[in-house]
Amino acid sequence: MTAVYHSRKKFYNGIDIYWYEFLFDDGTNMKCIDITVGYRHFLKVPTTKYYEFGGTHEDAIKVLTENGFSIVEGCEL
Repeated sequence: MTAVYHSRKKFYNGIDIYWYEFLFDDGTNMKCIDITVGYRHFLKVPTTKYYEFGGTHEDAIKVLTENGFSIVEGCEL
């Protein structure tokens, strides 16, 4: 599985905020309400295909990597 992270820095006036997108190996988007990776939760952003993480971006990358996700940098949203 792949996790794509997208910066929201421009939208939040320079604050380091990221949204995450989760893809199966075939590239299709995972359609879940919320996603739990390890013991950490990624919460669905309503009406989008993106998720927010309740911690730092560094923590999110660490959790995703430890749980076997490929990490890809996405575009600015």
